[in-house]
Amino acid sequence: MISFTKQDSTIKISFNKPELDISDAKELETILSSVSAEKYDRLIFNFDGVKFMSATAMRRVAKLIQDAKNKNASVSSIGKIDHFLHQLFSISGLEGYIGDPEITS
Repeated sequence: MISFTKQDSTIKISFNKPELDISDAKELETILSSVSAEKYDRLIFNFDGVKFMSATAMRRVAKLIQDAKNKNASVSSIGKIDHFLHQLFSISGLEGYIGDPEITS
């Protein structure tokens, strides 16, 4: 299950599952549509526990980051991030948007 909450001008997206794959694309697209309609100053991702992210899911996350950039909102992450996931963000050129979270091996 993927959830997003808005409190004041902050949106938090939590990925409450170990793998994000093509089966999550529709849910991520729905969240993208909802988030895009919101006004916000800060977007926070919680990747704690995520061990795998497919290219399809990564594209949706990149679109969420792009939406935040278009709104001049800050982007960061909280919680522990898996080493593989951190490498994926690094290869994708998105490492700077997840901040410097604690990396698990």
